[in-house]
Amino acid sequence: DFPYDSSLTLLWKGDNASSSAAVITPTATVSDYDGNVTSVVFTDTATNVVTDSASPFSAQIPLSVGTHTISAIATDNEGATTRSASSTITVN
Repeated sequence: DFPYDSSLTLLWKGDNASSSAAVITPTATVSDYDGNVTSVVFTDTATNVVTDSASPFSAQIPLSVGTHTISAIATDNEGATTRSASSTITVN
């Protein structure tokens, strides 16, 4: 199901940049060719932070000072998952 022909893109303003913002709002664009996406979990350095169960999938993630690796994991209606590429942001 998901591992084949899936697309999951993680974007936010300031992608791969330094920021003084305390909160980022990433958006995940995902499709499933033979079903539907039921949720997207946004992670910060492998820790689940926010789960969104409605498209368009997005989240508000509070960030402390330091470097963060943000990614998203999508789950489809059959329980298959796929992970986005990671993006790094540094909060000064």
